[in-house]
Amino acid sequence: MLCATLRAFYHPKQAAYYRSKHKRRATRKTRRSGATAGGCRELIARAVEHPRFRAVYITTTRIEAKARAWINDTQSGFVDILRQHGEPIDEGGVEALNMAGVRVDIREGDLALVFSNGSLIELFGADDEGAINKLRGRTKHVWWIDEAQDFLWLERLYKAVISAGSTDFAGEVWLTGTPGRDCAGFFYEVTRGDDDAVKGWEVHEIAVIDNPFFAKVLWQDGEWFVVGRAGIDEPLGPFSSEAEAEAEAVKLRWERTAGEAIKENGWSDDDPDLLREWYARWVKEDARFVYELHKVDERALIYAPSAR
Repeated sequence: MLCATLRAFYHPKQAAYYRSKHKRRATRKTRRSGATAGGCRELIARAVEHPRFRAVYITTTRIEAKARAWINDTQSGFVDILRQHGEPIDEGGVEALNMAGVRVDIREGDLALVFSNGSLIELFGADDEGAINKLRGRTKHVWWIDEAQDFLWLERLYKAVISAGSTDFAGEVWLTGTPGRDCAGFFYEVTRGDDDAVKGWEVHEIAVIDNPFFAKVLWQDGEWFVVGRAGIDEPLGPFSSEAEAEAEAVKLRWERTAGEAIKENGWSDDDPDLLREWYARWVKEDARFVYELHKVDERALIYAPSAR
C-alpha cells in the first residue's frame, strides 16, 4: 500500500521512465519536469519492497546532491518523502521513521538512508575526477546520475566504475538531465537523438507540460476542472471533456513556468537557453567556439593534404 501511494504521484511519463525494464535509460528533460521527485519516490519504494536493495544517487558535488535530493525547496527529496509518509520513531539519537514496518535511519552526516531490511540508499558527490575512485568496488541495483549534463568525466565514471558495479545485481543505470551548453560528452552522445547516438540506451523525453504539479485535471461533482498551484491559482472550468481540461492544463503548466521565464529574460523563440531549458533540445552556439567549426562537416576541416 505504501509503495503504491508513493508511485501514485507519477505522471505518465515519469512512470514510463522509472518503471521501465530497460537497464540503461536516460532522459532528455526540460526544467521543472518532476524527474528528480519521481526518482526519489521510486528508490524509496524499491528499498521498502526489496530487502538488501542498494542504490546511489550521484551529482557533481556533495552540496548539490544534498540540495537537490536530500531535503529540497519543493519538499520532494528523499527525507521530505520519508517524513511525509513515515511514522516517527522516538528513540533519541539518529532520526528514524517507520515505513510500512521497515525502520529507516536518516544519517545526514553520511547522506545515507539505512533500512532495517538491509536496504541502503546513498547520496554521493563526484566533486572531482579523483572522487570516482571512491565508488570503485561497489555494486548497486540502481546507479542514478542526476544533472548528467554537468559531468565532465561521466564516460569514465560509467565505463570504469558503473559498468562493473552493476553486474552483480544486473543493475540499472539512470541518466537524468537537461541539454547543456556544449554538444559534447557522454550524456550528449547518449541523448543527442540521431543515428550517431550511443546504442543500447532507452531515451525518454519528459517536459514541464507533462507535470501536474503546475496544473492538474480533476473530476469533481460530475464535471472536469483544472487546478493550478495550490493557494496561488484559482480553479478553472468546468470543461466539457477530460481532453479539453487537459489541453487547458498543458497551457497553464507552460505559462506558469517557461512562459514566465520567457518574459523575465526577454527570450526570442530561437534563444538557445530557451530551447535547451524548456524544449530540451541540444543547441550549438557560435559564442562557445573560437571558429565556427561546428557548422562545418568534419571531413572539410582538413587544411592540408594528408601524407601518404
